[in-house]
Formats: sequence, structure tokens, C-alpha cells
Amino acid sequence: MSTKGDDTSVAFPVNAAGGQPWRRHPTAGVALFFSLLSLVATYPLVGHLFDAIPGLPWDNFNWLFDVWWFKEAIFVRGTSPLFHPDIFYPTGYAFGTSDAVWANKLLALPILLWGGDVLAYNLIVLGSFVLSGLGAYLLVYLLTRRKGPALLAGAIFAMSPFRTAAVAAGWLPTFPTQWLAFSLVALELTLRRRRLRHGLLAGIFLALHALTSWYYTFLAAIFVPLYLLLRCRRAPRKLLQAVWRPLALGAAVTGVLVAPAFWITLRAGSGAHLAWSLFDVELWAASLDDFFVPSIYHTLWGNATLLWHGPVPAYPWYTPGMLYLGWIPLTLALWALWHHRRHRVLWGGWALAGAVLALGPTLHWAGERVYLQGPPQIQYYLYRVLFTLSRFAPHPLEAPQRLFYAVPRGFFIPLPALLAHMFVPFMASIRWWVRFGLVAVLGVVVLAALGVDDLWRRYPRLMRRSNIMTVALLLGIIVEFAAFPLTFGLSRVAPQPVDRWLAAQPGPGAVIQFPLIKSKNGPALYSYVFHRKPLAYGFGSFYPPAWQAAEKTLAHFPDESSLAILRQWGVRYIVVSPSLYDAGWADQPKESWARVQRRLEGQRALHLAGNFPEEPLRMGDKVTPHVQGTRLPFEQGDVLVYELQP
Repeated sequence: MSTKGDDTSVAFPVNAAGGQPWRRHPTAGVALFFSLLSLVATYPLVGHLFDAIPGLPWDNFNWLFDVWWFKEAIFVRGTSPLFHPDIFYPTGYAFGTSDAVWANKLLALPILLWGGDVLAYNLIVLGSFVLSGLGAYLLVYLLTRRKGPALLAGAIFAMSPFRTAAVAAGWLPTFPTQWLAFSLVALELTLRRRRLRHGLLAGIFLALHALTSWYYTFLAAIFVPLYLLLRCRRAPRKLLQAVWRPLALGAAVTGVLVAPAFWITLRAGSGAHLAWSLFDVELWAASLDDFFVPSIYHTLWGNATLLWHGPVPAYPWYTPGMLYLGWIPLTLALWALWHHRRHRVLWGGWALAGAVLALGPTLHWAGERVYLQGPPQIQYYLYRVLFTLSRFAPHPLEAPQRLFYAVPRGFFIPLPALLAHMFVPFMASIRWWVRFGLVAVLGVVVLAALGVDDLWRRYPRLMRRSNIMTVALLLGIIVEFAAFPLTFGLSRVAPQPVDRWLAAQPGPGAVIQFPLIKSKNGPALYSYVFHRKPLAYGFGSFYPPAWQAAEKTLAHFPDESSLAILRQWGVRYIVVSPSLYDAGWADQPKESWARVQRRLEGQRALHLAGNFPEEPLRMGDKVTPHVQGTRLPFEQGDVLVYELQP
């Protein structure tokens, strides 16, 4: 790589990678380095591989249940893992309407069969650290032929706050980020060496990336063509002549591997409304400050981020600083952008596109939509344009006027995701636009490594001290992204006393929990593993239409209309959490436990069967006590069990 900003996209030399062959590279030693780094970054997980999982007890238990059911359905019950008859009982639940984690479950299957679901989940977490670091390392090594910048790239990518926040939230479809890096390695080799085997490898890695999460399927569909366009912008004719066969092979392999899973999802979702409103989507988009403010999970200054940000809505799902890029990587990336036009167009443009999509439909700052003041005509014409577009959109906006009335004479800043949400097929089903920030993170990682490489090439004195500089920068990265010992803690995987009691009860009878927030979470779903009673509830991305239709009636529990639905569903055991009613999680506005208790006492059809304490699941959580707001729904308290008479 020249320091004069040469553009190798003009031609694709057969041996452009040059230098030492891949087979002679000490990849095993590099993998060992990232393995040790993963143990440090996730400490103390290594001591709880069989009895706890990272993060607060919520989404992580949902995906743990998904992993458990994959093994249970195939190898114990001999049925399809795509449907569970005892979830959302008696309707059952089609797992195809949730996210795709096929790659995670299939690759973890040997561990799942040998060590169980908890070990498999934890090794997916640790493996994602190792492979993400290794993938970024190989990508930068291919570009620079230098180990120092490549090691830095791997460390930045593996420890990035994006991945840390995904592990903390328990997003199994999100934290395995490695396949995007490996896909770019294979694509770059395909462009440089024009061999079919590299195209085949690119297709396999892209399929693994797509089958990790449907979000990553959209990401690949958007950003891989963009990468190829930017990479080959100077020589489109040579691209078609030289590499169309391996690229076509890769595309065919990806399509063949992904199409069956995509068809399953479409079939499972037929008849269901698999779309989100604009206002649901905006809750989970990134704010502009998220790129520059440290994560709330940082060991040293995460609490300062919380204090600066104020109340954190929907914690732990919205975590300020999730896309924090780090000032060390940003400084190095800016150096690369300043001195290299090719880097500016390719990696800078790629990262910028990912950042813009991660911001969602409208611009936000500190979690709030940004409004600018101006003449009322601007607001009027913007509203007319949006209203007209919405009339012709496949997924029109619900009540677009709500975007304008929040601030008098104010107008918001629309972003490309708004049009994608309205017009692009299936994009209305995307809720977490923040996950597109992975592209921005990887782009800045590569630019930072290229910046280090450029500094060494420009200044020979730095080159002679490259080992010392590499160690110093590695330590700086570890300090800047440190979230260990895991500030979000671990969650024990163990039955609650009420689960043991339910398991001992003879005969049929489904279970439901109130308030409904207690039913709609991962630990409540995973409780099935312990007691094996059908659940008249569930947890996932999209709920069955029957549940959605009944939810408003169930919110009036314990009146007769709600009990009639529960009888129809075969519910016998009703688990009630009194403390959540007074903490603001009641199903009716301003509902209190005292009122619910009086109505329960007046219901002869309900018999109090027991009062059970809930044992704490969280271990080492240092963030939740500092979150401002009401009591969180995963905090433990006593529960009451009522038996519903037929």
C-alpha cells in the first residue's frame, strides 16, 4: 500500500496480497491472543460457564430458551424446532416469526448436545469475541501486511461497545459480528485473485452472516453491494470481465443457503402483521451522541454517562453509548481519511452510510428527536410532502402529524431510513435500526488500523518502535472500552421456588403471569424448562394474533371477561407479582396493588394456592442501581399463585 493514496480498485492483480502466503501466517497464535482477550473482556464469565449467562435477566433467557428448544425438539421430541405447541398455549408459537439465529444454533450444536444450553450460549458469546477479533485482524492484515495494525483492529472490533451492549442486552442475533468481517476478507481475496474458491468462501460467510440475524440479512443486502460499488468504482468493466464468475458463484451460494430459512419466516408470518409503527421504531434508533459518548457499561466512566444522559428510557435495551467509536480509533481513522482519498471514499463512505442508517428515521440527540426552528412554511411543506408520500407508501405512517406538533413551528430532520421504512419491502419489520451501526463500527476499525499503518510508513522512527507502539495502543484501547469485570453482571440460570412448586403439581393446567410485563420476558419463558407446564403467554418479536386480540381484555384482570379468556385457554395457575403494580408496571394506568387485591378477594373462582419468594438472579450488576427511573421489571419480589377454578 503506497502512502500516496494509490487506488488498487483500478486493477485486480492476481497476487495483489503479495508477501507471505496465508498458510505460513501464525493464525493459531493470533487466535490464542484473542481467546485470552475474550476471557479478560468477559470476566468473570469463565467461572460460570455452566450456571449463568451474561447480562440482565431478560432477552438473554429468551434466546437461551430458543437454543434449548432447538435441541429438545429435534433430539428429544422428534419434532420441528420451528413451532412450540406449549408457548402462547393453546395457539402455539411459530419461532419463524422471530429473528433468525440458524447459524448460531447449528454451529453450537455439538456443544449443545454435550454440555447443554447454558454452556452452548456462553461459548457462542466467547466465540464471537475470538472470531470477531480474528476476522478484523485478517481483514486488516490483508490490506496492510502488518501484524501490529491488524492486532489493533481485532482488539477494537472485539471489544467495541456495540458488541458489549449486545451481550449485555442478551441479543444472541446481534453479538456474533464475526461473519461480516470474514465476508469482507473473502470478497477482497475474490477481487484480488479472481478464484472461484474465494467466491465460494465469500458466499458461505455471507450466508452465515445473514443466518445469524434477519437484521444482518438486510445489512448484507445493502452494504455488500455498496462495498463492491465503492471498491470497484474506477474499473466496472474490468470487474465484470475479471471477477463476475466467482462473485456470481458467491451470490448463488448465499441465495441457496439463505432462501429456505427466509421462506420459512415468510410462511410462519403469513397472515400476521409483521411491521412496526414509526414511533415504535424511533425508540430503538441511535442518537447522534451515541457515537461519541462512552457506553454506560464502561468500568470507569459509565456512571458519568448515565448522569449526563439523565433518565434512561427502556433500559437495558436502549443503552447510551452503544455505538461509541472511541477517541483513539476515531483520531487514527481521521488521520487515514485526511491522507488517503481511497480510504476516504471506500471505508469512510461505507462507515458513514452505516452510521446514517443506524440513526433511524429521524435525527435524535440524547434519545430525543431533534427539532429545528424556522418559518412555519417549512413545517407545512414538510408535512405535505410526508403526508403525500405516506398515501402512496406500501407501509404508510400512522398519524404523521404527531411528528410535527411536539414543538411549535419546529421541524424534524428526516433521514433515509424514513423512506426505507415506508417503501422498501420488509423494511417496516425492522425495529432496531441501531444494529446497522455495525457497519460504522467496522469501517472505523479498518480506518484506524490503516491510520496506524500510514503513520509507520511515513515516519521510520515510529516503525522502529512499532512493537512498543502496538502494546501502548492496545492498552489504550482496553482502557477506553473496558467493561470488566462485567459491569452488567451475570444472570443465574436456576428454577425459582414457584417453578419447583408448579413442577410438582399433577395434571394439566396452563400458566400465566400478571401484570403482563411479568409474562412478556425471557425468564418467564425459560421457566417452562423447569416446570413443563404450558404457558398461556410467550416472548418474541411478533406475537400471535390471538394473543394480541386478547391482550386488552387481559389487562383488566381479574374481572370476569379476563377470566373467561383464561378458562378458554386452559389456564389453571395465575402467578401475580404485587410489587410490580406499585412500581408502575400495572396493565391499567394508575392501577395499584391494593385495588387489584380487593378485586382478587371478591373473585370466588380464584383460590390462593401459595406465596413464594423470588430468588435473585442477577450477579455483579453495577449499572442498574444507578439507572434513574422506576423499579425495573426484572427485579425480584414475592409472587402469589392463584388457582383458577373451571
